Amino acid sequence: FRVAMGPDLDGDGADAFVCGSENADPDGAAWLFASSALGGTLTDADAIGRLDGEADARFPYALDFSGDVDGDGRRDLAVSAYGAFDTRSEVDDDVNGLVYLMTDL
Repeated sequence: FRVAMGPDLDGDGADAFVCGSENADPDGAAWLFASSALGGTLTDADAIGRLDGEADARFPYALDFSGDVDGDGRRDLAVSAYGAFDTRSEVDDDVNGLVYLMTDL
């Protein structure tokens, strides 16, 4: 599992955190939780949101609430997947990996 702490996302006054696993069914996932959800076993129902990976992408390899990338005054979430391949890219086919940037959380 990977975990990163972040800002209050749902307005409840508690900081949020994201927890991710490459082994989540079917292709890796990351869950956003409010810290107020802590205190027991967490499930999908407790999550503010869930981000699902793509086949063989190794999602989420790393998680980070980065700076305010889009300038809206809130920190954004970056999630990497080093096995992902963007078919729209014109880069060499031997170069894989993507960073997904989640804004407006």
